[in-house]
Amino acid sequence: VLSAVYNLPTAAGSICGVLAAAIISSKTKEAKWVAVGGVVCLALGGGLFAIIRPGINFAAWFFPSLLVGGGIGSLGVIIPVISTLCTPNRYIATAVALGASVRGLGGAVGVVIFTQIFSSKLAEILPETVAAAVVAAGLPSSSVPDLIKASAAHDEELLRQIPDVTREVIMALEHATADSYARSFRFIWYSLIPFAFVTLIMSSMLKTTRDQMSLQVASRVKRHYAHKLKGGKQKTLDG
Repeated sequence: VLSAVYNLPTAAGSICGVLAAAIISSKTKEAKWVAVGGVVCLALGGGLFAIIRPGINFAAWFFPSLLVGGGIGSLGVIIPVISTLCTPNRYIATAVALGASVRGLGGAVGVVIFTQIFSSKLAEILPETVAAAVVAAGLPSSSVPDLIKASAAHDEELLRQIPDVTREVIMALEHATADSYARSFRFIWYSLIPFAFVTLIMSSMLKTTRDQMSLQVASRVKRHYAHKLKGGKQKTLDG
């Protein structure tokens, strides 16, 4: 339940981003600055997430989550619009399909990269942080490796067999583990900064879409329908 509550700002921001992108682009006929604004929201939200500490309250979590959601929603709307406007009419379907495929591929590659970053940093930070915390709580240094192994395996029985493990040691272990995960996850947000910077530069280089965002229909549906209807009537009369 708590996880769902903490995801509400992102969902709300995504909805607001979709609506804002649709309204602004329809009123101004300009997709470039909507894309730039979406990237800025993602960059600011990611930067704020990078400084969040464990135990942060919901109010502090709300604003960066809202920014990230707004960036995701607005870019999800405006990128297909830009791709269709800058593509010749006969290639619109291909451009949309290719764009969706590239986004899916980029997401899959990003998950792998971020998982590797998180895992490598956790393996580096967790042992040192936990060892310092539990030794300060009264655990002998000789028992630290066994405690870390038991904690990594989530084996409570093995944890009870370690000598000198007190309630204070367990509490220190829990706090140190949470802090290690938070510090390791922060590097994921750090790694997003160069991608956001490059994307922002590319977005600012987009050309205006005022001339393309018109009431022109790429496929002359009305004429095509009238032609089919006329052919059907002629066939009926001939029959």
